[in-house]
Amino acid sequence: MTLQDAQQLAWSFNRPDSKLFIERASIFLGQCGDYLLVVEPVEGKPQIFTDADKALVALGEWGIKAKQENDRYFTLAEDGTIKECDRKAWINDGPNREKAKKKIACSLEIEATISFSGWTSTIDMDGNVKPWVVDFHVIGTDKVYGGVIFNTREEANAFVDQYISKGCPPSGFPFMLFRAEAGV
Repeated sequence: MTLQDAQQLAWSFNRPDSKLFIERASIFLGQCGDYLLVVEPVEGKPQIFTDADKALVALGEWGIKAKQENDRYFTLAEDGTIKECDRKAWINDGPNREKAKKKIACSLEIEATISFSGWTSTIDMDGNVKPWVVDFHVIGTDKVYGGVIFNTREEANAFVDQYISKGCPPSGFPFMLFRAEAGV
């Protein structure tokens, strides 16, 4: 493996979103002048990679496993309460999620959709889940922007109201409004 390959892989393994399953990845010079990537998973024994492709496959496999273990699913009761469930119950709850969908005309060109996804891999440090999603659709096209996630329907509604109060900037990036105001 070249030094450049090892550096790029180490960066990928050491990214914050890999910390669910990777403790750290380090680069070492091999006996033949090539480079080794030593990966220490959160669980299990360290693994040594001399081949960049095999390291990428391992990263993908660890990522999929961690995602499956950390994804959480929820249903939405008629009274609006959220209840955690397993993936099968979430799949069966699709019609209920469709009923919870709310469309809002923001302007003549843009429509917002507030949806209860009921699925999240994004969990705040304090344990709050974000199962509500706001998307913005450019009417008459297949352009969709957003995917901004929220803890509650009220937060999602407030975000859409804020977008409308700003005059519905037609830039196609209404989520930038959220990031700027949230200091992200």
